[in-house]
Amino acid sequence: MAKFILQTIKGKVLHDTSLAVFKEVEYANWKTPGTHEIEYAGFARLEEDDTLAGGIPVGSLSFVQKFMDRHHGGVQLVPRNIPPELKDMRYLKRMFSEGTKDTIAKQDSPVFVKDVDTVKGYAGVIDVNTDLPSGNLFVTEALDVVSEWRIFVKGGQIAGAKNYAGSFFLVPDVEFIKDCIDVYTSAPSGYTLDVMIDSRGETSVIEVHDFVSVGLYGFTHASLPQMIVRGFRDMLAYSMSNAKPQNQNS
Repeated sequence: MAKFILQTIKGKVLHDTSLAVFKEVEYANWKTPGTHEIEYAGFARLEEDDTLAGGIPVGSLSFVQKFMDRHHGGVQLVPRNIPPELKDMRYLKRMFSEGTKDTIAKQDSPVFVKDVDTVKGYAGVIDVNTDLPSGNLFVTEALDVVSEWRIFVKGGQIAGAKNYAGSFFLVPDVEFIKDCIDVYTSAPSGYTLDVMIDSRGETSVIEVHDFVSVGLYGFTHASLPQMIVRGFRDMLAYSMSNAKPQNQNS
């Protein structure tokens, strides 16, 4: 049995993942009473209530981080970004480079820039006359993106897919997605793979997310509670093993 800590805002469950987990847990408990437990908490309760320890926080990234601060020694969330297995032209289909503003060569065309150290850190297109931001960066050629999809992966299998930006009439290349999943051998047990379709009609990788505080965009699944449990535990283990020393500067 898992104990889910659902984030509340002014006493209400509003986060889309929290609402979806609530519905699936209620259904699971209806079929088999006592399958899971639910607690409700705002930020204040996270700070004060030791009985929440051992639970699985479900809500915004800041809510999950606050839970980790209180009950897991302050471990900082570490993003997956683009895993090494997918950091290849075969999967990115665009030029890319890694480093800092001091080591990445100046580009002669607009580029997409992402901070790789921070979950939900800086991400955006920068033109040729703008300096790169500070920190460790992943820089790619800026493509004309026409559709973006989130692929939900459980145990190496596609559990669902949702369009979250651009045209939903354009469907990504399923065989390409399966290839990405197959080659990503260091993958956690559950995660999301974001892909895009550009104006050339090519499907390519955007990034990977742990199954924690991810936008579901209407996705639901009978095993969603299990995916959330495994996602949190995988993320915790990954963040602990990839934590930076406290005195390390980006």
